[in-house]
Amino acid sequence: MSVSDVKRSLDFYQGLFGMPVQARQGATVILRIGAGPHYIALTPATGAPSISHFGFAIENFNVDRVLNVLASHGVTKAEGTGGGLSGGPMKVRVRLRGPEAGGAKEGTPEVFFGDQDGIVVQLQDVKYAGGAGALGDIVKVEPSPARGLIAVKGMSHFTISSTDSVRSNQFYKTLF
Repeated sequence: MSVSDVKRSLDFYQGLFGMPVQARQGATVILRIGAGPHYIALTPATGAPSISHFGFAIENFNVDRVLNVLASHGVTKAEGTGGGLSGGPMKVRVRLRGPEAGGAKEGTPEVFFGDQDGIVVQLQDVKYAGGAGALGDIVKVEPSPARGLIAVKGMSHFTISSTDSVRSNQFYKTLF
């Protein structure tokens, strides 16, 4: 989530839900959901606060395999620097997150693609926790300073608003 004030949002979510910090990626703070590795990330907003993307955990994460599958569904590599994380609708980018942002020394690969409406999806290994290591699974959990008023155990769902729900449903059903 892109937020206007990371510290204020961190205090809010920890005070309400008691979520520990699972990892840090530069200015981004990653809050553990339940027993992890699932999380929400709080990152400084460059524009209006928003949910910038969502992530799916997939078995046997391999960047080349993922790129090939996406290509077979019409998702092509993004060229240049525009278009945000993914490069735009039906585009994909691989980011190598280095140690300056909590990643591995050799870079932690992260795959971002835009669906037909440009909604950004991140694909990672089932062990991915936003941390270091080749799979992003190495974390140092920092306990929440507050117990929280409501214990969060998991994530229930999210809703995607699309310009063409039939097309979007078919795309996601076929891909996943």
